[in-house]
Amino acid sequence: MVEETKISSFFKFKLLRVLNLNGFRGSDFSSSLGKLKHLRYLDLSYTGIKSLPKWVTRLYHLQTLKLIECRELVELPEDLINLKKLRHLFIDHGWKWKKMPQAMGELDELQTLPVFGACKENGISVLENLNNLRGALEIRRLGLVRKTSLAKRANVLSKKSKLRILKLHWDRDSSIGDEGGDLKVLEELQPHPNLHGLFIEGFGGVEFPRWMSNGSLLPNLKSMKISNCSNCEHIPSFGELACLERLGIMNMSKVRSIGGSKDEQMDTTTTPQSSSYSCLKVMKLSIKNCPKLRMTPHSFPSLKSLKLEDVGGMGVVSITSSLTYLTSLFITRCEDLEFLPERLLRNNEQLIIFNVKKCPKLKAFQEEELMVSNSSSLRELKIEDCDALKSISDLRGLTSLQKLEIRSCGELEMIPKGFWSSLVAVESLYIYRCKRLKGTIELSLSSKHLRQVQINSCPNLERFDICSSSTTQQQRVLFPCFHTLEIWDCSAISSIDLRSFASLHELKITECSGLHALQGLPFLTALEELNIGGFSPALHCFPPLINEDEGDAVEFNNLLPSLRELEIMGWPALQFLPHHLQYLTTLKSLIIDDFTNLTELPEWIGNLASLERLVIMSCENLTHLPSKEQIQGLTFLKKLDIYFCPNFQSIKQPVLPWCHTFLHELYVHDCDGVTSIDLGSFVSLRELKITECSGLHALQGLPFLTALEKLELGPFSKDSDCFPSLLGGDYVDDNGDEVASNTPLLPSLRKLVINGWPALQALPHHLQHLTMLKSLMIQDFTNLMELPEWIGNLASLEELEISRCENLTHLPSKEQMQRLTFLKRLSGVGCPRLKERCRRDGPEWPKISHIPYLHIFKHKLD
Repeated sequence: MVEETKISSFFKFKLLRVLNLNGFRGSDFSSSLGKLKHLRYLDLSYTGIKSLPKWVTRLYHLQTLKLIECRELVELPEDLINLKKLRHLFIDHGWKWKKMPQAMGELDELQTLPVFGACKENGISVLENLNNLRGALEIRRLGLVRKTSLAKRANVLSKKSKLRILKLHWDRDSSIGDEGGDLKVLEELQPHPNLHGLFIEGFGGVEFPRWMSNGSLLPNLKSMKISNCSNCEHIPSFGELACLERLGIMNMSKVRSIGGSKDEQMDTTTTPQSSSYSCLKVMKLSIKNCPKLRMTPHSFPSLKSLKLEDVGGMGVVSITSSLTYLTSLFITRCEDLEFLPERLLRNNEQLIIFNVKKCPKLKAFQEEELMVSNSSSLRELKIEDCDALKSISDLRGLTSLQKLEIRSCGELEMIPKGFWSSLVAVESLYIYRCKRLKGTIELSLSSKHLRQVQINSCPNLERFDICSSSTTQQQRVLFPCFHTLEIWDCSAISSIDLRSFASLHELKITECSGLHALQGLPFLTALEELNIGGFSPALHCFPPLINEDEGDAVEFNNLLPSLRELEIMGWPALQFLPHHLQYLTTLKSLIIDDFTNLTELPEWIGNLASLERLVIMSCENLTHLPSKEQIQGLTFLKKLDIYFCPNFQSIKQPVLPWCHTFLHELYVHDCDGVTSIDLGSFVSLRELKITECSGLHALQGLPFLTALEKLELGPFSKDSDCFPSLLGGDYVDDNGDEVASNTPLLPSLRKLVINGWPALQALPHHLQHLTMLKSLMIQDFTNLMELPEWIGNLASLEELEISRCENLTHLPSKEQMQRLTFLKRLSGVGCPRLKERCRRDGPEWPKISHIPYLHIFKHKLD
């Protein structure tokens, strides 16, 4: 980032070739830069220039000029003609200008011009002689081009042999032509035969010119996309384009046919039709938002990938009825579709991926329940939001299927037993939000590759099991690759047998309110992550983690030897944690959630000798943490989080003597019963977060946290009009008055987030002592009107973010802001008064103009 004071000295470097002023926010550029006669590359992107400095047009050897995101720039000068050697001109907002300089048309060495905007005066005549343009060119605002202006300069693009991508865009709000005029304009924009990609958007004609489907005129075209042509009713088949591989048709609300003769196009029957044309080479076809489409080419002999979205049922049938080589098929929001075309799955023997989504009238995949024996190649099947689908019994023989996903099919009631037995290659199985699904999900004994199963929100599903009920002890490990099992919100499941899943690494069984029995948990010797709980509210104790018939086979002191993370969820009837947890001696992370009536943690919590992280959430009646005698064995604990525990009272030195020398992170959130926190002995803390504790009025010992790196505080009591004191020790005398100290406050602190509340009108003045701070975030000080002058004392500050300070009007003085010599970024949102004053013509601008990155109010500063 270049500072304004240094720009004027650049002219001394007489042989300078490259100059990057990207993001420069000075008030002006020195004219002395025009002396850099040898400059080849100049970047003025992201600057606030309103006009191109005159000295730029005297850089006669300049080859590259970048003007990206120069939003205030409204035109280029005619003197641009002086840059005869210019090869690359990067402008992205130039298409919005009222006109382009006519002189640009004489820059015959120009090779790169990503976007060009047509104008009323000269249309696109500027482009006529720029025949060295290469790569991609986008022409916008073609609605401003009059057909008469093009008639004098026929084929303005036909000589540009090095162009590979051409984008033609009509902006309807600026159009002065009519539908016929758009056609005339497009007829004259025929590109060179070397073109590879053609994209047309917003064209207003009813039909397209003939050159678009002429194979001799576009022999190398590989990709075409047509979108938002609201008047078009017919699209050519493009069957003569021998190299066309990718075709996209988007947002064409009136289009009725692709290909077809005049007679076929005029046919108004309501049955799906295929035209007599074919698209020989198209491999990828995407059609979106064409609800009236009913006729398409009869053949796509090379088509591999098909995506249909918001296409009428007749269009789906017309396109898919004769396909035979598909490898992927996506059907989305085809609201009239009731059945897939006959034999679609049978005919496409190479189909690998099939996704159908948001087709509310889809009743079944076939009109007759046929065995899909030829779909053995299918590897991924996804069915989502098909409300009318009641059964998938017509899908069988999917012996290569690796991923099955069924989501939000509200009427799906039954998946036949024979369906599961055919999934011998399945690796991933997902079933979500199928409210009426009944019966049993039975895994096939042949599914040796199964890795992941997730079943969520299926309240009528009764069982999750394996196909054989006669498994012997020697056959327990049936799924050697099975890694993850998740069952959530399935209230009809009463028991789960895990004895066959010894290879599991992750297990989640939660919110299953009917669950009473859980078998086989001790046999999961590879289990690393366990999330369990939220079962039957009628139970007064947790389902046994070790059943009577399993006790002899398990060594309690070696229960789940690989388990590292446990999250256990309770319910109101529980008053205790499951006592078997005390045997999880390898556990590193424990989350205790929603044990509403738990009043204290058990004494055996100290047995968890490997524990590094303890999180306690939503335990409303928990009042305190265990004593030193109870948990003195937690010598590795590094992180303690306490959330949403309204009756939790305080954190004091006597309460946590067992971890003060090694605890690195302490988070306390939404614990309204906490009135004071004494941090004096937590000398090893590196991160501290105390937020939403409305009863807190005393915060002691903070200055002693010399290792603290990250700190977030507030909001606290809504009735208090001042922040709890942050000082102590050397900073406060015996009378409680603040005194000077030679010791920096929190010398390791690098990031501070401070959250206010409406009663506060000022920032805590103690913050001025945080001289090592690099990042400061100020949030929700709604009645703060000005930042204090002492902000300038934060000499190490690099980033300042201000959020939701609605009445903030003034920053510190210019002198104090300039003391922040390391400040690189000023950002914020939700400060409407400050926003107005920080504009370039506002009174706060001189205070911040030197800061390299200004991201005020979500957007770069205007």
